[in-house]
Amino acid sequence: MKEIIITCDTCENQYFGEYYDSKEKKGQYGKYLEETYQAQCTVCDEPVFTTRNVKL
Repeated sequence: MKEIIITCDTCENQYFGEYYDSKEKKGQYGKYLEETYQAQCTVCDEPVFTTRNVKL
């Protein structure tokens, strides 16, 4: 599994994201898997998310 770095939008601290969810989607260039990663910001005490697309 890859290490995904997530940046908090509010305080701009960076965290390593943990795998959260994935959905198979279809786009202009074919099918891809949209993976969502989550981390917990220790400053803002809010969950932060990011996504990455993986071609199938």
